[in-house]
Amino acid sequence: MIEANSNTTIYYTATEGQTSFALTFPYASESDIKCYITNASGVYEQTTAFTIDATGTTPYLVMNNGLTAGTGVKIQ
Repeated sequence: MIEANSNTTIYYTATEGQTSFALTFPYASESDIKCYITNASGVYEQTTAFTIDATGTTPYLVMNNGLTAGTGVKIQ
């Protein structure tokens, strides 16, 4: 599921094992992308365990490991 909040923030709810999340907003550099995932208490915590795959038409943020179903993902 995807929910756009503004032009530069997007929220996803992960499905079981999901690793890829579309980057649907423009960015100048991959280092500008910040990712947060919810912890066991439902609080967003920043993570650096991802890469950016910009080889296709739509770039994707790709997590290093699959997420648990229901994990919140915030990308800025």
